[in-house]
Amino acid sequence: MSEIGIGKQVKNILLKLKDKKYRQLAADDYLKRVSAEEMNTVISDYGGEVTVPPDHVFNNLDITPIIGTEEYTIHFNLWIDDKESDLTLILTCSGQQQTDFRYTIDDILIM
Repeated sequence: MSEIGIGKQVKNILLKLKDKKYRQLAADDYLKRVSAEEMNTVISDYGGEVTVPPDHVFNNLDITPIIGTEEYTIHFNLWIDDKESDLTLILTCSGQQQTDFRYTIDDILIM
């Protein structure tokens, strides 16, 4: 598993969050456990604007293998107004090969 490839995908998701393209995330099949409306509500209620952190942040992701599966859980603290926040995006990455990985946004919550 390469964190670089996963980091690129997490960054792509963040770019959509930054641009408030929640429906696009749903159309791209990232949203299975939360809706576009829920994403919008949580981020709006938190306040501020989602910003994309510096590239080096994506080199040290919190990735945890899920035992007995070919899945990983990713916790990523969103950056709001150019500062790391306690609003955490939780994703599942699944698949045997990085080229086949599927990403699902599981939740977004304050941690």
